Amino acid sequence: MLVEDVDEIGSHLAQSRLSGLFTLWQARAADGLPAWRDFDILEMRPWLGRLTLVELFADDKDILWRVFGTKVSEMLQRDMTGIRYSERSDIVPANVYKTYWQVAGTGKPLLHVVTQREVDDPLVGMVRLMLPLSDGGDGVDMVMTGYDESGSVDPGAAPQGLG
Repeated sequence: MLVEDVDEIGSHLAQSRLSGLFTLWQARAADGLPAWRDFDILEMRPWLGRLTLVELFADDKDILWRVFGTKVSEMLQRDMTGIRYSERSDIVPANVYKTYWQVAGTGKPLLHVVTQREVDDPLVGMVRLMLPLSDGGDGVDMVMTGYDESGSVDPGAAPQGLG
């Protein structure tokens, strides 16, 4: 299930540990998309192990995982830090790759609740809160993603649909 509406994302995350991350991103995004440098690492402490930071390369449609949190590594049983999608597309589902470019295209957050219906996805049972970042204000060049277990979100908070 993909949720793009900002209000619906907030409703879904009301009881999630990612709610605070979403609120922090919204505060930083008040005057346009924030850059990674707009976040103090100390204020990010509650989510550090559950974060990934992906750099987007529009010229060749590649992505690079700059940060791959320890908790995310444990959940997925792999560490992608420093790895490009083009190097390991065999272990990254196409729908996961596409969501990064969806966020880049819209410049808006995306909540991805991975359901059993997305069968060949190692993220089944997880929630991905994808937050666009822009270093120079000329479009999305990074995506910060927070991960949590799907039981932490309210699936009935908004209409459901498959992404």
